[in-house]
Amino acid sequence: MFQENYRGYTLTPRHEKTSKSESGTPTRLIALKLFEQVFQGAYATPLLNKHLRDIGVRRDRSFITDLLYGTLRNFIYLEACLTPRLRAPKRLPKIVYSGLIMASYEILIRGTPRHAAVFEWVQTIKRLTPPLAGLVNGVLRSVAVPNNLEQPTKWSLPGWLADSFISALGPDAAEDAALSMLKPGPLWLATTGAKAVPSLLKEGCKVTEGPLPNTVAIRSPLPLYKLLAYREGLVQPQNPSSRYPVHALDVKPGDLVLDLASGNGIKAAHLATLGAQVVSVDKSSSKLSRARDNLLRMGLNADQHIADLSNQPDLKPAAKVLLDAPCSGTGTLRGNPEIKLRLNSKQVSSLAELQALLLDRASELTLPGGTLVYSVCSLTPDEGIGVISNFLAQKTNFCVDKSLPPQKLRNLVYREGTYIVPTNGVDGFFVAKLRKGPL
Repeated sequence: MFQENYRGYTLTPRHEKTSKSESGTPTRLIALKLFEQVFQGAYATPLLNKHLRDIGVRRDRSFITDLLYGTLRNFIYLEACLTPRLRAPKRLPKIVYSGLIMASYEILIRGTPRHAAVFEWVQTIKRLTPPLAGLVNGVLRSVAVPNNLEQPTKWSLPGWLADSFISALGPDAAEDAALSMLKPGPLWLATTGAKAVPSLLKEGCKVTEGPLPNTVAIRSPLPLYKLLAYREGLVQPQNPSSRYPVHALDVKPGDLVLDLASGNGIKAAHLATLGAQVVSVDKSSSKLSRARDNLLRMGLNADQHIADLSNQPDLKPAAKVLLDAPCSGTGTLRGNPEIKLRLNSKQVSSLAELQALLLDRASELTLPGGTLVYSVCSLTPDEGIGVISNFLAQKTNFCVDKSLPPQKLRNLVYREGTYIVPTNGVDGFFVAKLRKGPL
């Protein structure tokens, strides 16, 4: 049995019969059309944010979410199971092929009885391309797991990315990471103040303590945005490992902190709850606007600067600097599975070059004797160990500070920094704490 919480909707395995949303559209057809949009370049999470609000039945929201995420997470594995049953897969209409992939997920992974899944998907395809309903029926009655699947296929990763995980984490941790990110995770929240957990419990949430202070996993009867704790700014969605870079910075009340490449400001909010004077820097005005809205919801504030860090910004240096750099996101494949279907090694190399440039800029904004924390939610060595190794070779006045705070995350400590292994529902991260010596 598994459970997943997406925006507060608990997902559990069940044998779904055809149901329809208020619009009259069957849930499998909704999931299939969302899946098609992802393969046209959209991202799963915002799609679900948009469409789930229009579906009033909680069970239907859960089922659509599981079909979409489960199929995307396991896509490479499912293709390997499906392709031997097709004579000419490339000649099929894309939406029919997508339907076969989603149906294979139901049969082989979700556990829907084969006869039920076959019937429901034949009916779904009949609505789209009636002449191919017979083909769908035949294929789904025989789809099965082939013998002797290669390791990357078992992990549902491209071969180059599986090799990259092994290079960064070693074979055992890489396998644990890859397989763990195929499974659903809970809804993680960061809490602010003593009233947060009692408020969640009062509204019927089941709350489990997380691996870092002020983190909880919840199962909620309501969507997150409807919870009073959220509306009152007592909680914000945040994976526990995403909080670790701020913990590594060891912030005290009143500290001036530069939050570089701050994005949507989740870490800025964390810093502000610790009493820091936060200066958030990002080149995207829309991201800073979203960050400002979130800070207002939580009753917090931060100074914001629009600046492209590829050019040296006109900012006052600080003793504490955080650079959560743009990255491939390969540590977040549980929640963003479409990444592995689009990413390639050349893109990773380009990102590593950008990260090196941004880290150089961040180092210049760090006061002598100060602390610079570099982090990425990625598990490729190019973006982690590689960036820090090259940086230390060029910046002899910096060294790695090993005084990291205790935590209950699974981590691998290297000379250059620490990898957080994405097991037990957390994301994967690389974090390096750097100390700047005198000039």
